[in-house]
Amino acid sequence: MAMVILVTFTIYKDPETEAWFNALAGGLFILPFFLFSALAGQLADSGDKTKSSASSKAPRSES
Repeated sequence: MAMVILVTFTIYKDPETEAWFNALAGGLFILPFFLFSALAGQLADSGDKTKSSASSKAPRSES
């Protein structure tokens, strides 16, 4: 988002262009979450929860 602010305040001088660019940048930022959230939910529901949680935990070293 820092790049959006930098571009908005340094390159664009027209308020209409600034608003359009900010809307476009926000939409592009949210697009992957919107597109892949259903797929991620299906993948999460398809497998066994105990196996996935056990395999994702890092082994602990006993000191």
